[in-house]
Amino acid sequence: MEGINQWLIELNKNSPVWYGIVTVLTMAGIGIIIAVATEIIFKIFRVKGERIDIHH
Repeated sequence: MEGINQWLIELNKNSPVWYGIVTVLTMAGIGIIIAVATEIIFKIFRVKGERIDIHH
């Protein structure tokens, strides 16, 4: 873990643009993992997600 942290620190110092890209991709990846895990949990417990109709 220390190696990853040091690499990110150096990346931020040397190339802030690439650091930003890595950060955005990491956050997107974490979001996808959380979404997939949630879907799996819902399927295990047979929770049915229904669409809510909004009438204005």
